[in-house]
Amino acid sequence: MPEAFICDYVRTPIGRFGGALAAVRTDDLAAVPLKALVARHPGVDWQAVDDLIYAYCRGETNLAANGAYAQYVALPASSCGRAPRDTAPERVAVLPVAVLTATQVIAAAAPRRGEVALVIGANGAVGRQVLAGLVRSGVSTVAAARARHHAELVEAGAEGVVDPFELAEPADVVLDCGAGFDVATAARLLRPGGRYVSIVRPPDAVEAERAGIEAAHVFSRPDGARLTAIAVMIEQGSVPVPTAVEVVDLHDAGIAQEKLKAGHARRIALRLTT
Repeated sequence: MPEAFICDYVRTPIGRFGGALAAVRTDDLAAVPLKALVARHPGVDWQAVDDLIYAYCRGETNLAANGAYAQYVALPASSCGRAPRDTAPERVAVLPVAVLTATQVIAAAAPRRGEVALVIGANGAVGRQVLAGLVRSGVSTVAAARARHHAELVEAGAEGVVDPFELAEPADVVLDCGAGFDVATAARLLRPGGRYVSIVRPPDAVEAERAGIEAAHVFSRPDGARLTAIAVMIEQGSVPVPTAVEVVDLHDAGIAQEKLKAGHARRIALRLTT
């Protein structure tokens, strides 16, 4: 294909109102915009079309979410950064979401030296990166995770690993990477005026004000410049890189989703074959 042109586009409905599309198969829904495009351009010889690309594109960045894979079709340059050198591609592939989310969580929480930060879900992919980032910043950090992970989290830099509701003193900052506490529960863990940041769900702003804490929700955003900065940190050895990564071909993405859903895999990289 020496040249490509975008001549027209159309989209399907989106949303959950009333569950109107819940019973519609994905391929049936895909047929709706395709038929509309054909009807809109009766002068086109559709038999001459060689390639059909149909993808879910989220927001203005073209990045996919909720199990879609549109990102392999096209990406804006601003979403891309330099990959770290001397790191296997499959290990690099699982880093952007976790590391970007972690850096954005830490930026939203803005912990300072002398404060105590509590990381909920510290053994998860994001939680590990949050813990590493706080330790690099010199912030006193306590981790909350299952007992079997205590030794490795202390080795990773946590000053203690506890049940979050058994803290000796309330924390200044709580970074929730897995529990999805409501504001009332988060407030029990914080000093008055403390800061709560969750990647799980948006906290209620009215409840947060009533409880006397600051609360925010972080959903990872593409950031190519930050990815490049992270690549340098990986090369310097200051960002942990996962070693156990399962590689699945793109055409088996459905199998990968089922494995993740069933809890049979923690990290899966999709391999694009040509």
